[in-house]
Amino acid sequence: MPLWFDLEDPNRYLYHYTTRQAALGSILPTGELRVGLFRYMNDPRESKDWLFSVEGGNQSAQDFAALNLEATALAKSTSKIISFTCDDPLLGNEQFGEFGRGYAHSALWAHYGGGHSGVCLVFDRERLRETVKRTLHPKGRLYAGAVTYADAPADEIDAFTLLYADVERLGIDGAIEEHIAKWHPALFFRKSREWENEREYRWLLRSPEPVPEFVSIRDSLRGLVLGHDFPRADLDTVDHISAHFSDFSVVWCKWENGIPKLIPRDLPAGAIAINARFWAAGARRPLPPPSLEVVS
Repeated sequence: MPLWFDLEDPNRYLYHYTTRQAALGSILPTGELRVGLFRYMNDPRESKDWLFSVEGGNQSAQDFAALNLEATALAKSTSKIISFTCDDPLLGNEQFGEFGRGYAHSALWAHYGGGHSGVCLVFDRERLRETVKRTLHPKGRLYAGAVTYADAPADEIDAFTLLYADVERLGIDGAIEEHIAKWHPALFFRKSREWENEREYRWLLRSPEPVPEFVSIRDSLRGLVLGHDFPRADLDTVDHISAHFSDFSVVWCKWENGIPKLIPRDLPAGAIAINARFWAAGARRPLPPPSLEVVS
């Protein structure tokens, strides 16, 4: 049984969904995860140009537009992100089944896990934190934390306002770096509420080079969850790669009547995996849902 089967601590593991092509063709053979450029993320807040206000100074419209373009480029082109999802901290052990686990998120399987044909990588959070810090911290400013979700809260105005006095004092590069140091929680660790169900945790690296970085996962990867539709033809590649990792488990995430459950990779042919959702003898059964209005 994999070490991460039971939810003893919702802060113990982090999860990363990807396609089987990326997992088997790059991530697992090299033992590295890419820390990608922020401007290639999915949320329009991340991928589209920012519009900064400038407090103080008497810029012309042309100078203001040029300053905005430069500020956005400096803020985004040298920002790198590596993202994960978490277990639901409110789940605990009070619910049967896999609902709330980071590897049993149907929307993430659909969007990032190749439509259930990809994989979910399971990481020991503390081991991964140590590797990320050791690898990335020498290269620039490193920030980490859970993403928060809000739609245009009040502090957005200040987060997207530059002080012209700072630009004059520090230059545009220095002013942007100082502004990010103060406002990174709003600029880089906030997304709109429609992304809230992703329960994202991320690391942000600010370094001069506008290229991705890479982080080793050999000490922190604990398991591989195969999607419901992962091709059995690729299992030989999975088995070959798995031999190069220690303390490592491979399981399936199967969905039965919309309920996720883990099935061991080596479940014998004809064996039955019993669903963990059950009713104790004598327990009151739930009532069926109320009937809906039938519109003819």
